[in-house]
Amino acid sequence: MPGSPTERGRVVTLESFIIDTFKRIDDDGVEHPVNRPNEIGGAGPYALVGSRMFLPADMLGMILDYESSSFPDHMASQLQTYGEEMWLFRERQDNMATTKAVNKYYKETRLFEYLNTPILNTPNSLVKTRLARPPPQIIHFVSLVNRALVVLSEVEDLREDGWDPKLFWEPEPTTCHPQYLDLILTIGSQVDILSPNHAEAFNLLSMEEPEDVTTETVRHLVEKATLQLSRCRPKIATVVRAGSLGCCYVETVANWEQSEIAWIPAYWQTQNPDDGCLSPSSDTPVHTITSVLHKSTDDKGKGREQDTLSLGRDVRHPRVVDPTGAGNAFMGGLAAAFSLGCDIEEACIWASVAASFTIEQHGLPHIKNVGGKELWNGDAPMDRVEKLSKRLAWDQAV
Repeated sequence: MPGSPTERGRVVTLESFIIDTFKRIDDDGVEHPVNRPNEIGGAGPYALVGSRMFLPADMLGMILDYESSSFPDHMASQLQTYGEEMWLFRERQDNMATTKAVNKYYKETRLFEYLNTPILNTPNSLVKTRLARPPPQIIHFVSLVNRALVVLSEVEDLREDGWDPKLFWEPEPTTCHPQYLDLILTIGSQVDILSPNHAEAFNLLSMEEPEDVTTETVRHLVEKATLQLSRCRPKIATVVRAGSLGCCYVETVANWEQSEIAWIPAYWQTQNPDDGCLSPSSDTPVHTITSVLHKSTDDKGKGREQDTLSLGRDVRHPRVVDPTGAGNAFMGGLAAAFSLGCDIEEACIWASVAASFTIEQHGLPHIKNVGGKELWNGDAPMDRVEKLSKRLAWDQAV
């Protein structure tokens, strides 16, 4: 394990805390309240908690912007159960409430919309805070191309002050459009990890859904997309997150022609409720859920809407409750692994495990200290890493 943050930099996310609210839309387009309490949301908390499964709180960091009268005490208390040191609470000075969003569900479609403007942090936001002493080791961010360019520019300027972080980038869904492909590839060449999900990669590369939608056909498309995106040559790897199929990655090597495509399966699949399952057969039917509508935030905090495809399965594993935030937690697990010197294969295993805890309930997973050992939803993350590693070794041997 690394030393304290005075010896090594933290894993830091630039993303926001959001209060998630929920509604449903009936066939007539009328919105109705949902019997579901507001929840902690936002890419920031999910990513950082994904890292927290493997790292102590004092190795992590996130600026949490809030307004006191609109920041529920129970949410603050829940966040602090993961470790007070990882959150830098900062009261908003713009006369705006704590960032809130609404998730609207119509059958299998979800619309996400901000209800007020979030604060979009950049590396300069960390300067003069305890999160920058010493400079961060890894920075995670989710952004449009404009903000990504700002992140790159600020990091370059901060190198004079000893900054040299690895950059893990999730392109914002609305950026994953063919008109931005060249710019995304340019940015991708300057980050360490480029990681869209499969739907975003398909949209970006103008790849159409196959008529024969099976596990094998979708895997082929994901592999094709991952390989195409890897041409931009991120410093470490291109990683495409593919929901229940796991993740596909291409590690950046000196000669692109020698690039190899690899998979890490999702921890929870559709059999063996205790330990995950073996990979599905090639003819397993896979259906594409109706589009997920995102109202994401541009660099001025305005809402944007986009259709993206979401990979579904005909049979959901009984432990899977809600996939919200799984991709962000995956990135957090990936960052934690790299901060401890893991290679890309092991890091993706850790990332898959981080996602597995995140999808077991609505909201964030729960942490509890039992006999001096941290358990998440009653299980130890490294135990799952061991199980998934053994399953992977078995699959590779067969």
